[in-house]
Amino acid sequence: MVTESDIIEGCKKYKSKYQQALYKKYAPEMKAVCSLYIKDTDDLKDVLQDGFIKVFEKIESFKYEHSLGGWIRTIIVNTALNFLRDNNKLNAVSFDEELDFTDESSNDNELDQLIGNLDGDSIHQAIAELETKFRLVFSMFYLEDLSHKEIASKLNITEQLSRVRLNRSKLALKEALMNIKY
Repeated sequence: MVTESDIIEGCKKYKSKYQQALYKKYAPEMKAVCSLYIKDTDDLKDVLQDGFIKVFEKIESFKYEHSLGGWIRTIIVNTALNFLRDNNKLNAVSFDEELDFTDESSNDNELDQLIGNLDGDSIHQAIAELETKFRLVFSMFYLEDLSHKEIASKLNITEQLSRVRLNRSKLALKEALMNIKY
């Protein structure tokens, strides 16, 4: 059986057998991660492919003290964010977004209850349907475990706007999940 270390070392030597093994092992998970950022199927495939090309180009810099899956995930997320930035899908900021000071914690309990009562596919679908700017912040905060400061830096927005978008994403997600449930 081929170990993860074998795959990494094989990829460092540009052996296609090991590159295919790495892709086969991680592509389904990374496609799901990528789908949280990219809606269009063709764009998603392109971003996923570009991300794995970067993985193979940068595999020499992989440090064994990190999780390979986590390292790949970071590259895929950054590739998706770069794609969105390059295609001007990242920084559309409305004036009222900047002025929204809604309490971030509002309705969290209701949302938690809705999430607890639905299957993962329904939740994933509802997240995927969020408007891009909200889906990005939601995914980065809850799935990537980034702080508002880190999100603001990656998206080139203010920390306050990150908080606003997180709150709006939760409200939109709650509404979408309520429609699924009832």
